[in-house]
This record gives sequence, structure tokens and C-alpha cells, in this order.
Amino acid sequence: MRSELSFDRDRDNDIYCVTQNGRLIALGLGYRSIGGFGLELNAMVESTELFGVKDHDGNDDYYNGMGAFGATAFHSSQITRDVAWMVMLSYRRVISDGKFHDILIEPFVFEYRRNGSHLGFRLSVVSIEGMTMIQKKKKSDDYWNTPTPTEDMSVAGFGLSMNSFPIRISYYF
Repeated sequence: MRSELSFDRDRDNDIYCVTQNGRLIALGLGYRSIGGFGLELNAMVESTELFGVKDHDGNDDYYNGMGAFGATAFHSSQITRDVAWMVMLSYRRVISDGKFHDILIEPFVFEYRRNGSHLGFRLSVVSIEGMTMIQKKKKSDDYWNTPTPTEDMSVAGFGLSMNSFPIRISYYF
């Protein structure tokens, strides 16, 4: 679960406050070799509520749900007996208002496992993410599947996160 507070400007250049609440559930199954290389397959569902959003329709609140599935490749190196450093590269196919390709690079993930126990805790310090919209295929003779202007354009975004520290719980068997 997370909660955020941010400030933005509307078309009239007025500043307003946005409160964001979100819930995320993600599950993954993976394999790590003795050399530290590994692969995980994962799926996630997220819901987000924005309060105080100003848009051209006059709505104040906004709700968005999202789902994704993907794969993560990683390499793990022991720093101490209980702490490992990991570099992770993830691809996800995100389904929300549209469909997106998402690439996530996490160069500083630290995992704590006491005495090699089954339970581990991962902390990602920095993440770099790139996302692009998957365009719908057009059929010239199909009137009903004509894409909307948003679906027809190419949309891409990039982000760097340094102030968010997601904690993951891992179980090794």
C-alpha cells in the first residue's frame, strides 16, 4: 500500500494538491542458479485513487486499475553473509486504459536473508523505467474497431525514481 501527496497546475495555471492512494499485489516465481544469475516470471494488479484532480470534465476524483505480467532477469552477488546486492532488468506487458510495453532497470537492489534462511527482504533504491503504448492494428474495412485519437498515437514515457523504496518479500525453497 502507498500514499502520496503532490502538487500540479491546471490549464488556468492554478496550483492544486493531489493525494494518491494505491494498492499493489504482485506474485512471482523464479529460479536462481549457484552463480547468482536468475529469472523470475511475475504478475501484478494495482489500483490507484487520485483525490483532488482537476480535469476538463470537472471531475475531482479519479480511479485507475492496472494489470501486468512479465519476466525479470537478475544477477545477485553476496556483500556480507546476510546481505546480497542485485541488478534486475524487467519487461512487463501492462494493461490499463491501453496496452503498454514497460522496461524497468533496478541497478541497486539489496536483499537481506539471515543465515541463508527461506525468507528474504528486498529493497530497491533506484529504478529507471521506460514505457511505450502498443498501437492497435487498423482494419480499413472495420468501422467498429476504429481507434480513438489516444489509441492511434504513439505514446512513450521515461522515469527515474530515487525517493521510493518498495520492499519485496521473497521465499526460497
